[in-house]
Amino acid sequence: MKRAIFITRTLLAVLMVLTSVQAWSQDDLLEPDKAFVLDEPIVSADKITLNWKIAPGYYLYQNKFSFELKDSSNRLDKPLMPAAILKQDEFFGDVEIYKKSVAIELPVIRSDQSTESVALKVVYQGCNDPLGVCYPPISKELKITLPALPATSALPPVSLPVKKPLSTPATRSGLASLLEQSAGENEYLPPDEAFQLSVISTAANKVFVSLLIAENYYLYRDKFVFKSATPGINIQPYQLPAGDIKEDEFVGRTEVYHYNFTIDLTLSGKSTDGKFKLIAKYQGCADKGICYPPITKTVDVSLGDGISDTERSVIPVASAPEKTNLSRSMSDIPRMDSMPEVSDEQSVMAILAGGSIISTIIAFFLFGLALSMTPCVFPMIPILSGIIVGQGAGITRKKAFMLSVAYVLGMTIMYTFAGMLAGLTGELLSSAFQNTWVLAASALVFVLLSFSMFGFYDIQLPAGLQTKLTEKSSKIPGGAYSGVFVMGALSALIIGPCVAAPLSGALLYIGQSGDFVLGGVALFVMSLGMGVPLLLIGASAGSLLPKAGTWMNAVKAVFGVLMLGVAIWLLERILPVAVTMALWAALLIVSAIYMRAFDSLSDTASGWQKFWKGTGIILMLYGFALFIGSLTGAADIFNPLEKISGTNQYVSTPSGDADSGVGLKFEDVKGLPALEAAVSRAVNEGKPVFVDFFAEWCVECVRMENTTFKSPTVINALSGYSLLRLDLTANDEADKAVLKKFNLFGPPALLFFGLDGQEIQSLRVIGYQNGVEFTETIKKATKAASVK
Repeated sequence: MKRAIFITRTLLAVLMVLTSVQAWSQDDLLEPDKAFVLDEPIVSADKITLNWKIAPGYYLYQNKFSFELKDSSNRLDKPLMPAAILKQDEFFGDVEIYKKSVAIELPVIRSDQSTESVALKVVYQGCNDPLGVCYPPISKELKITLPALPATSALPPVSLPVKKPLSTPATRSGLASLLEQSAGENEYLPPDEAFQLSVISTAANKVFVSLLIAENYYLYRDKFVFKSATPGINIQPYQLPAGDIKEDEFVGRTEVYHYNFTIDLTLSGKSTDGKFKLIAKYQGCADKGICYPPITKTVDVSLGDGISDTERSVIPVASAPEKTNLSRSMSDIPRMDSMPEVSDEQSVMAILAGGSIISTIIAFFLFGLALSMTPCVFPMIPILSGIIVGQGAGITRKKAFMLSVAYVLGMTIMYTFAGMLAGLTGELLSSAFQNTWVLAASALVFVLLSFSMFGFYDIQLPAGLQTKLTEKSSKIPGGAYSGVFVMGALSALIIGPCVAAPLSGALLYIGQSGDFVLGGVALFVMSLGMGVPLLLIGASAGSLLPKAGTWMNAVKAVFGVLMLGVAIWLLERILPVAVTMALWAALLIVSAIYMRAFDSLSDTASGWQKFWKGTGIILMLYGFALFIGSLTGAADIFNPLEKISGTNQYVSTPSGDADSGVGLKFEDVKGLPALEAAVSRAVNEGKPVFVDFFAEWCVECVRMENTTFKSPTVINALSGYSLLRLDLTANDEADKAVLKKFNLFGPPALLFFGLDGQEIQSLRVIGYQNGVEFTETIKKATKAASVK
């Protein structure tokens, strides 16, 4: 499947390159208003928001923007401009520019509250990058109608949030009072100040969402979700704007937003009362280290009146925490690996929503062509082979091809119809794919398919139905095209497991937008792409058909092993890592036996026989290593012997510390009562306490887990401590209560408690520390706790 996805992306990239090579000439330069499209201003009582859409290959200079209110007693405060990209310009030197889009907020200081409209002069300038052509400054005068101010005094100008220390309640003695007191001054902003959400309806079917992000904070691009909570109204598929690339040594490349985030959402359907309720989900962090739990907000919007949530109620949904998968793979940590910036299904939805009909057809045909190289299409080859060969030795090339066309059309039409029908529940597919029962059932399907590949049984229609189809088709003249068509339609049922990402994306688009025509066309074209190898077989009149024999059995066995691997991969999300590691070990060992790893070779053995025996021995050894790793508690299938590699052989970590390979052993506690009991128990035992606030979606938590907590100096320094861990991954009410009591906004947070059960507040650590730094902190905590 990965190979298919890689080939698809490569083909798409080649098409894009070929297109771009022809794109730029002097005659193709866009007019200024088409290169830099200024949208209709979004106006609220105290600010004006201007949005530019910048064409590909063009950019705007940050320092060339100017704004002025003309003939008005009101004035503009300093514009709020997002971070820009640094560019080496041959005329201006190092300059900051914007590409793709930019949103600028203009705070309005309204000295004259009676003013209903003003004239806004806007000046900006940009260039074409490939040709190096720069446009003269562009000047526009916009007529702005200002909404009426509330009855109170004029609103203050909007500005970025200012960090404020939180007050500290009076200290009380005893563990219970300790757990209820705040942690003293906290340099981190509350989440609603770090990320200020506003929503404006600009038309009856348009909603503009913006998040003002405080300095030194950021939001993850792949954590944004927007949903409709209003019956009868759906949000059409949307494309998130590009963000900044953030490199992390443990979770890879992550795309984030700094300063501000804006997006236009298009609605489908009608509201009976002109009201719309938007659910917005997002998650972010502070540059200094802490990550906030996922945030869910519900905002009520009046459609079409341009009123924002600053003038209407904004209801936070505290009871709707983001659900998190607790698998060992930590799949919920924001990251970007070899996959694209967004998930495959989101990419497919973006192609459907934003591309032209031609580009959509081409993209889905390439999807299908790539999927034709996957194991799921393989069973169709012998089916079509039997049909063509059954026509006799005198079959012509034309007739063989037409039989293939009938077979592929049957497969395509049935698959398209089934896909469009399934689109009625397409909105539920995304969550269903993460359900334990669905994953287990999918794994079972692949196991059953693999056993059929091994020859234990054949997956086919019941004999009675096969006989009836044969009788009917044999009575139809002209090569039994109708029978072949029916056989192709029935064969479509076996290709479903291979098209998860394109199918899910297409069905989600159909379900959300109601555009069954485009969704159906996309599925039809994708099915045609999958049928290309079958058409080639027909065009060859059977000369390209794989020949039956030992080779065919070996290929089927390889596909069977691949299907078992897919089943184990699915089970990794729901089974303990030790169990899945043992399953991988069993698969490799059994495969090695089938490759005759233990059989002796004759003196006349061929090169291929020696190669397969050597490969089998390698698989056998690695399988044994995985089996040992599953018994010793290893968590990485690529390093199965990590637990028995020796405790004195340390490796260097990126932070410069030594890594023992063995981390700290924490006692997991949940909620305030459990924490209070654990601290009391440690005090009675005469031990100080170290508490780690952890979450799987916290990047810095994972970083410390892989470096700091494996440092031998840290492990030795904490040898006399009771080690407790509060796992906040679920972000439920118990987790929120703990954060509130300690005046924390999110992990990582590292707290020390002395022998008296009191927190040593001066040594509280918020954010990341490497092994050297944290060892020094532990030494200070040990001294403060009076540990000898």
